[in-house]
Amino acid sequence: VAWIEGMEKNVDEVWVPSEFVRGVYVGGGVSPEKVVTIPLGFNPDIFTPDGPSWRPPGCKQFVFLFLSSLVTRKAPDLLVQAYNLAFSPDDDVTLLIHDSGWKNYTRGCSMIGQLAEFAGNPGNPHVLIHGNSIDDRQIAGLYRGCDAFVLPYRAEGFGFPILESLACGKPVIAPSLGPAGEICPPECGYFV
Repeated sequence: VAWIEGMEKNVDEVWVPSEFVRGVYVGGGVSPEKVVTIPLGFNPDIFTPDGPSWRPPGCKQFVFLFLSSLVTRKAPDLLVQAYNLAFSPDDDVTLLIHDSGWKNYTRGCSMIGQLAEFAGNPGNPHVLIHGNSIDDRQIAGLYRGCDAFVLPYRAEGFGFPILESLACGKPVIAPSLGPAGEICPPECGYFV
């Protein structure tokens, strides 16, 4: 309530990255004329299907990539549950989890412990956790090196990795709710 009152009294415009977030603000009471959607962009010189691709050592034939911070709202726990239901240790598949938030604001609220426990269990399908800091060119190569990108969020404002992976030519698996549908055409993704 304090946020809404403050925006109504003190703000000329509220800029949001998606129509989904715009709807949340307007639904919460911010005047519709104050909320402006300005989608995020990507660097097309880096995030493109053309260029080198790579996978960390140890990946199997087919690679699903999850690249995000390992916090509850990004739902890596739901991802490994679904992955465990769909695949066995004998399948030639890897779920590659790249923790993009390991050195920033998500430290202390990461789900890395439970994910590492899942990855270390030989009775589970293959999971590889990669947490090294990498730059945008390496991230683009990682997108190009995977077979599909997956981001099963519980809450998301835009889904920047969805946009980047699409720019690198990879299909996306994401929730049908939230902002994913705004940036991922139906022919480029699988919505759950």
